[in-house]
Amino acid sequence: MSASMAEPITAYTPNIFLNNASMPKLTGNETIIYYALDSFNRATKAYELLDHLRPAGINAIPTVYRALNGLMKKGLVRYITTTQTYITLSEVCIEDDEERIFFVCSNCSHVSTVEADDVVDELQANAKATGFTIRAKNMEIIGLCPVCKAKKT
Repeated sequence: MSASMAEPITAYTPNIFLNNASMPKLTGNETIIYYALDSFNRATKAYELLDHLRPAGINAIPTVYRALNGLMKKGLVRYITTTQTYITLSEVCIEDDEERIFFVCSNCSHVSTVEADDVVDELQANAKATGFTIRAKNMEIIGLCPVCKAKKT
């Protein structure tokens, strides 16, 4: 098993983040899939999650997608469009006014986030000035994380 691959899950292990009283209620599959995704410490594809979860009894990709969709609606998981992967969020992000920029490492799939309210305000002002109507925002920047950058130099 590669160093970037999480150990296979054979049973649910509680995560401190999930035990927070303010957390939304999760189904059994959402809990298992959240924990598995979080254990990768990087953006992960749904089929990679499925392979990882087979020992825990999750054997169908629709089960994985249903749980991921539920976790996204609850603000616990984010879909990274540019790499078609999923990440856990370090805090619940279900408010519409919580804007973030996602920095995605093209080498190791590590994802970092920063608040982007000022950037979004500027983009919206520019859009308005040109008569453009924004329907969706997807702020993902692809590059190298500090670890991969150090390895390349």
